[in-house]
Amino acid sequence: MFPHLTTHCLIISLLVFCSPVSKIQAQNIDVESNHPVYNFIDYLETRGLTNAVISTTKPLSRREISRLLKNVLNSKKSVLNSRELKLVTAFRAEFIDFSHVQAVVSKPYPVKLQTILKTAHLSHTVIFKDYRFLFLKIDRDYSIAANPLFAYSAGESVLDLPGKVNLVKRSGGLQLQGTIGRRMSYFVDFRDTRESGNKYFPVGHRLAWPGYGYAEGRGDQLFHDEAVAFINVDFRKLTVQLGKNSNRWGPALSGGLILNDAATSYNQMRLQAKFGKLRLSYFHAGLQTYPRIVVDSYTSNSVARESFAEKYIAGHRLEFKLHRRLLLALNETVIYGERGLQLAYLNPLMFFRSAEHFYGDRDNVALGVDVKFLLKRNILIYSELLLDDFSWGRSGTSWYGNKQAWLAGFKTTKVVRSIPSMVQFEYVRIRPYVYSHTFPINTYTHYNTSLGNLLQPNSEAFFLNFRFYPRWNTVFDLLLKRTLHGDNPGSRNVGGRIADAFDVHDSHTAKFLDGILESRREIKFTTTISLYLNFDWFVSGLWQSSQKGQSFDANFFTFNTGFRLNFHEKHSRSN
Repeated sequence: MFPHLTTHCLIISLLVFCSPVSKIQAQNIDVESNHPVYNFIDYLETRGLTNAVISTTKPLSRREISRLLKNVLNSKKSVLNSRELKLVTAFRAEFIDFSHVQAVVSKPYPVKLQTILKTAHLSHTVIFKDYRFLFLKIDRDYSIAANPLFAYSAGESVLDLPGKVNLVKRSGGLQLQGTIGRRMSYFVDFRDTRESGNKYFPVGHRLAWPGYGYAEGRGDQLFHDEAVAFINVDFRKLTVQLGKNSNRWGPALSGGLILNDAATSYNQMRLQAKFGKLRLSYFHAGLQTYPRIVVDSYTSNSVARESFAEKYIAGHRLEFKLHRRLLLALNETVIYGERGLQLAYLNPLMFFRSAEHFYGDRDNVALGVDVKFLLKRNILIYSELLLDDFSWGRSGTSWYGNKQAWLAGFKTTKVVRSIPSMVQFEYVRIRPYVYSHTFPINTYTHYNTSLGNLLQPNSEAFFLNFRFYPRWNTVFDLLLKRTLHGDNPGSRNVGGRIADAFDVHDSHTAKFLDGILESRREIKFTTTISLYLNFDWFVSGLWQSSQKGQSFDANFFTFNTGFRLNFHEKHSRSN
C-alpha cells in the first residue's frame, strides 16, 4: 500500500532488532476504542479522580490505561467508595503489564476458576496462567497472549410493516497480542460474522455493509469479516505503528466530527510523539471507495476484472494540556486520490490546506478544534468545531460553501451518591453539504461509512445518556436521542446527503434543515453483566419513532439478548 515507505520500514526494523534486548518493557499495544474501560475512564475523569484530563486521541495504549488506573488506586483510594474500588481493581487487573502477571491485583470475581483449572491439571501451564488469557507465554525476549473471540445474539423487531422480524448474529475469531524485545509490540484481531433470519439482506458478493466494509449477502443471510493487525515500535518519546487499525479523535459521545471510528479499519502508518504537555499524532492511510470508481477493466476467462481508483487520507492532531483541567486540540485531515502518494501529505508537520493549494486545489481538506474542561469536580464540559469549507467574508450566511459542523456537551457524576453513575448531554449540528465533495474520490467516507460523525449533512441531534454501575460487574446504559434531518427532495439538492455534492445548477443558498424534514426519536437501553472476566451477558432494547414530511410515520421496537467473550461491538455504529 505504501511503496515509498519501504526504505523507512527497513530502517525502523534494523533499529529495532539491533537494539539491546533485555526484560520486556513494551506495553504500547492499543486498546480498541470500543472497550468498556473508556466509559469508566470518562467517569473517573468527570469525578475528578484522575490527576488531569485524559487525552481524547484514541485509542490509548495498555501502558497509558494501566498507569492511569494505578495512579487512581495509589492517590485516590481513600475517596473511592466500595463499588468504585472494585471497578478500578478489576480493570487494573486486566491491563497490568504482561511481565507482572504474578503480581496481578486480586480480582473481585466470585467464580472460582482456579479450582476448575487445578482439577484439569492446567493451573501450572500456559493455559489461563493469569485468568485473563486462554494462552499466555512470557519469555525473556518476547511474550504472546491469545484469547478466543465469540459473540451470539438473538432478537426480534416489531415493525408497523411488515410485522415481526427475527435476527440471529454469530461472530467468532481470535485475538493475539504481545511483545518482542524492549521496543516492539504487536496486535492481531480477526473475526467472522454471520447474520441470519427472516430479515431480507441484499444479494451479492461485493457489497459494502455500513461499518464493516466488504460483505456478501444471500437474501436470508449476510456474511462479513473484520481484521485488525499492527506492529508498534517504541522509541521512548515516539511510537511508530504500521498495520491496519482505526483512529478516533475528540471528546464526543456521538463520535468525532473530524475523525470517528465507525467505519471499518484501514491500512495506515501512524506516528505519535509526546513531549511534556504536548501530544502530536499523525497518520496516513489507504481508503476504499464505494460505489467503486473504476479506472480500468478487462475480461479473462469470461470473468471481468476491474481496477479501482486509489483513495487516501492523512491527518495530524496536536493536543495541548494547558492546565490539569483543560485540554485543547487542533486537527487537520486531507482526503485525496486518483493518483499516487503525495509527498507533502507524508509530512507530519505540513499544513495540509497549503499543500492542497500547491497541488492545484483538487483535494478535500478539513480543519478542526476541540476542547475539554473539567469545570469543577463532577462537572465536565466539551465542544468541537469542524471547518470542512468556509469563507470569512460570507461567515454567518446561508451560502452553500459554509460547510461547518459543531457540537457541545457536558457530563456530570452528581446523580446517585452511592452508585457510580454519570449523565451526559450532547448537541450536534451539521450544516448542508458537510463531508461531501465535488469529486467522488474525495467524499469523506471509507467504503460507504462516514469517517466523521454518522449524522447526515443538514442535521441536528440531541443526545441524553445515563450510565449506572449498580454492581462492580454490571453496567446499565440508557440513551435518549432526537434527530432532525433535512433530506433532498427528488427535484432539488439541499445538501442533505453526503453522496450528493453541490452542483453548479443547485441554489447557492443552503438553508439549514431545508428540504423534506425527517424527525426521529429513539430510546435505547442496554444492560451488561460480566459473568467472569470478559465473558458478558447482555440484553438491549430499542424503540424508534420516525416521521418524514407529512406522509410517512413509522414505529418499531427491537429486543436483543446474547453472550460475548472477549468481544466488544463498536457503539458508534449504532449512533
